[in-house]
Amino acid sequence: MIHFAEIRDSLVDLIKERAGLNLKVYFNHVNDASVDYCQVRLRPSRTDWGDGWINRDIRVDFQFTLHPNGFAEQHHMDYYEIVDALDLATLNAVPIADRWITIYECSSRIFDGSLTYSFMLSFSDCWDELPEAERAELMKHLHLDLNGR
Repeated sequence: MIHFAEIRDSLVDLIKERAGLNLKVYFNHVNDASVDYCQVRLRPSRTDWGDGWINRDIRVDFQFTLHPNGFAEQHHMDYYEIVDALDLATLNAVPIADRWITIYECSSRIFDGSLTYSFMLSFSDCWDELPEAERAELMKHLHLDLNGR
């Protein structure tokens, strides 16, 4: 089963190594930054549980903020270069943990001095391989019970 920590690590590799972007990467809220950075948001939108399988859809939003101390129109070219680099990095498939996941559609938008680049991670995973203690903790986290109560 792919854990969120593995997804986070894979996304950092995607930004820094596959896309070649040398930026600070945050997964929490950034109040004040003096250097260029990327904030990553992971939003699970659908999770279907089957007999030993889990189908997951996770929306990934990269929010890039360049030149946080002074945005100007000429900085749009920097954002377009980031979009091109990410488009090439996600063109065929993205390595997430121990597998490659195909990205079917990406979108980008420049608004209010920052770039948002979004896509959906959709994949199936086996959860029977989890130890019983970890599976019970996962179910507790999802407010479910193994017995269906």
